Amino acid sequence: MKHRSAHVASKIIELSLRGHSFTVSDIEGDITNSPSRQTIYRICDQLRKDEWIEQRGKSWHPSVKAQMIGSVTSDAQDTEQSSGFSLDLDEIL
Repeated sequence: MKHRSAHVASKIIELSLRGHSFTVSDIEGDITNSPSRQTIYRICDQLRKDEWIEQRGKSWHPSVKAQMIGSVTSDAQDTEQSSGFSLDLDEIL
């Protein structure tokens, strides 16, 4: 992904959908040529306002949207396993 801010937002949404918490340092370390910490905090704050993540102390955790969509995805995966149908979430994200 060429746009660094979009790459950060995508990574944060992916982590939140998977139910993972993270810190800004985690995001910086995962992205090659990451934007400034200030930019990452602004992106986190916007995603917080959009209810994707919430801040607790120094870490960020999945919020309402991520939990709702994540639970639908988990239900779909359970259905896939019982029906033999397989959906690769990594290809979608």
